[in-house]
Amino acid sequence: MSILREKTQRLVEDIAEEYPAVLGLHSVSLSDVGDELSLNADEAFPTASIIKVPVLLEFYRQAEEGVLDPSDARALREEDKVGGSGVLQHLTAGSTVLTLEDYARLMINLSDNTATNVVIDLVGVENVNRLLQGLGLQVTRLVRKMMIKGLDPDKVENLSTPRELTGPMEAIHQSEGLSPGVCEKSLAALRLHKPGVIRDGVPGDWGVADKSGWMGGVECDTGIVYAAKPYAVTVMAKSIPVWDRGALEAKEALRELVSAAHDYYVNVGTATRHGRRR
Repeated sequence: MSILREKTQRLVEDIAEEYPAVLGLHSVSLSDVGDELSLNADEAFPTASIIKVPVLLEFYRQAEEGVLDPSDARALREEDKVGGSGVLQHLTAGSTVLTLEDYARLMINLSDNTATNVVIDLVGVENVNRLLQGLGLQVTRLVRKMMIKGLDPDKVENLSTPRELTGPMEAIHQSEGLSPGVCEKSLAALRLHKPGVIRDGVPGDWGVADKSGWMGGVECDTGIVYAAKPYAVTVMAKSIPVWDRGALEAKEALRELVSAAHDYYVNVGTATRHGRRR
């Protein structure tokens, strides 16, 4: 490990120590093998809306194989509607008609929970989990849809780890285990601007493709940052204190983690191996 990486690793650990919740980070260079930073990288965290990324990948995989047609229209049904994030819950059932791809886009760009459940029903939970297994993920699984009432969250929860969540981002970037067409369409959705601590933690002139998520006691974000040398990064928080209203301090801690990782990858990406700026 380089001295610069050691210093950044200590900074990451210091940031996490200052905030009274469980924080996780995993970042990895997409051009320099093994250049990674980690903090509780193998700890299981609730995924919140980040689980929508593999649902999107499976949607475009099935579209490419002709299992579904993204241009097919589907009317919104009253029984589709669930609460939480999104706009479809407020629209008129029956007369609101969207293409399947529009549901998929709303799932990512507005994190629409109703749209997400429509897409999950369309592609199938088992198929999403088969894709995750094919990408080598052991912990990450889709076990429930969004905002389903009556489930015991101690027994039924979508979980992953920071290290495993950077895996799909690496796969999308490198087209590994996924076709170039699936990766291109998925990246187009992930690149559209939306709120998240990754976008907040890097300067505005760097491109970002990401998906964030939140729910009670949990904040997370995973994505690719197109720095001089691109990198994938995931940050997660759980057990956020009840006094942290709106998880504002949790978000700030995660932004600091992202900023530390970003500064490191920009530094090494714009310097020679001797530390001279290019």
